[in-house]
Amino acid sequence: MHVDSNEVQEVPAHDGKLLSHKELGGMGGATMVSALNPESIRGWLRNRRGWKRRSNKLIKDFSFGSFRDSIVFVNRVATLADCHDHHPDIDVRYSTVTLTLSTNDPRGITEKDLELAEQIDFATSTH
Repeated sequence: MHVDSNEVQEVPAHDGKLLSHKELGGMGGATMVSALNPESIRGWLRNRRGWKRRSNKLIKDFSFGSFRDSIVFVNRVATLADCHDHHPDIDVRYSTVTLTLSTNDPRGITEKDLELAEQIDFATSTH
């Protein structure tokens, strides 16, 4: 079933409250997310500049000319994270920002992490 992202669909929640399509994550209902296998992650990393895997996390450092530029970048990432309803850990050290992506449930790296990483790279022209 295709649902236009501008179209609002309502689905009853457990407490009787109606949830919009956006509140459901754009998928029309609850979805199961699975951790990716190591081969899939390695294949993705081969095509992405700067991203590294540490344990069950994707990590990338971004360098900027000033603290202000770092914060502008963080705000851009915050907007993307809110749109994806998936939020990275963000560490700011003056002109370097480190992003760490992982999923809590299930624990590990999932498609949600890869999608957000790709969106961050695209939005910051570092792909």
